Amino acid sequence: MNEVLFAGACIIQDGKVLLVQESHKEAHGLWSFPLGRVENGESISDGALREVKEETGYDVSLGKNKKLEIDGKDFKSIHKFDSDSIGLTIFEGTIKNGTLKKGDDMLDAKWFQLKDFKKLPLRGEWLKYFI
Repeated sequence: MNEVLFAGACIIQDGKVLLVQESHKEAHGLWSFPLGRVENGESISDGALREVKEETGYDVSLGKNKKLEIDGKDFKSIHKFDSDSIGLTIFEGTIKNGTLKKGDDMLDAKWFQLKDFKKLPLRGEWLKYFI
């Protein structure tokens, strides 16, 4: 089994969490933290910073992180990871600058009250581990 690395950030501010709405058919309309695949030669933290910027428009600083291993078939990706393990690292993110704007490959990006997070249609139950 191969491990594929993904990274992103959980950004919580004023009792709200920033989420992006997926546009690809495998997770269409579902909400997730801004995250994506770590590219070859890229550190996990650099991958997280890049993905947050691409998907939300924000530059962030990264704090502590949590790691989780997910079965590829539970990840709902445009790539087929059925025989792979997803090594997911989610950092605590703090906005440094920028303006909220959804990435080109997202349906939306917006803030939700933390109390509503678990009621949303999420990309996977695994997201609840990070809050």
